[in-house]
Amino acid sequence: MKLLKNVIGMSPFPALSQISKAETKLWKVFWLLVLLLSLCGCAYNVKNFLIVFFKYPVLIDVSVENRDSMEFPAVTICNLNRMSEIYKSCVLNDIPWPCIRPFDDDVPEEKGSVLILSERRLYTSVSNATTRSEINYKSKSKELLNHYTNLDHKSRYCYGYRLHQLVKNCTFNSTFCHSSDFSIFQTIQYGNCFTFNNALQQQNSFKVIKAGPDTGLEFEIDANLNSYLDITPSAGIRVTIHSPYENPNPVQDGINLSPGYDTQISISKSSVQRLPAPYRDQCRDYKATNDSTNSADSQFNCIRECIQQTNKSYAAALILSFQQNLNRNLVIYRIRVRYPVLIV
Repeated sequence: MKLLKNVIGMSPFPALSQISKAETKLWKVFWLLVLLLSLCGCAYNVKNFLIVFFKYPVLIDVSVENRDSMEFPAVTICNLNRMSEIYKSCVLNDIPWPCIRPFDDDVPEEKGSVLILSERRLYTSVSNATTRSEINYKSKSKELLNHYTNLDHKSRYCYGYRLHQLVKNCTFNSTFCHSSDFSIFQTIQYGNCFTFNNALQQQNSFKVIKAGPDTGLEFEIDANLNSYLDITPSAGIRVTIHSPYENPNPVQDGINLSPGYDTQISISKSSVQRLPAPYRDQCRDYKATNDSTNSADSQFNCIRECIQQTNKSYAAALILSFQQNLNRNLVIYRIRVRYPVLIV
């Protein structure tokens, strides 16, 4: 009995150790009530945890599925040269299209797209140049880029490469592609890019039923090397493979293909499907068409829109602060000019 009392007295639980150390029955009853209340509180919390745990029986399910068909990814192709050399003088003179020939009927309408922030690191900076030849090269690149960005959407499209100039032959599952299977996507770095299987602008996306070299998408692309600008650093095609429900980001996610070679690309798909509300993750289904709160069409575009809106708010605050300081300096300047006149 004495040994049990000593063990209880050394218990890490304060209420239990105080029961053995209490000298009167009143204190023993008090610490016993404290112990019982603590056990009741612990049991209550365990009960709530178990209710939440068993409410959603499976949160993570890793499985391998063999499907009869799979959704084919979107493929975006761009020429590393944003525009043809013959239109360089038109751009440098800020001449909108038509410079040589009138507008074509196939000019697509401009659609709002999210700003691709990763293109900023490719803008030319003369201050980083070290040699005279590098300074001349970057100065020419900067001059052309400044004039190119001042062009309107239609002029940039018409000065760039068209679909029939890039894609000479295209088959999908041994069936010839149609021009309606492609959509245009413009970037400052690469000009006109063309996306195959863009589910954002098509009702149905393409699917494949088997893997292998005889299926999938096959391109024959002309890089138009004879029309390259003298400031284009490399020659070839930029290819981006992405989700059909997302806009491409060729600058960050693309790969370069060298001209004159046969390139084969095979991919495997790993899907992570997160649970929407009422699960605690409360993930959003970007493919849902009846979601009124779904302003972005994909998680990638949602993140980019959030970054853009944040930068915009910071820029607006910076401009407001600068304007206030500017107005304050103007007032001080006027006082400094008029004050001596008043003294005289």
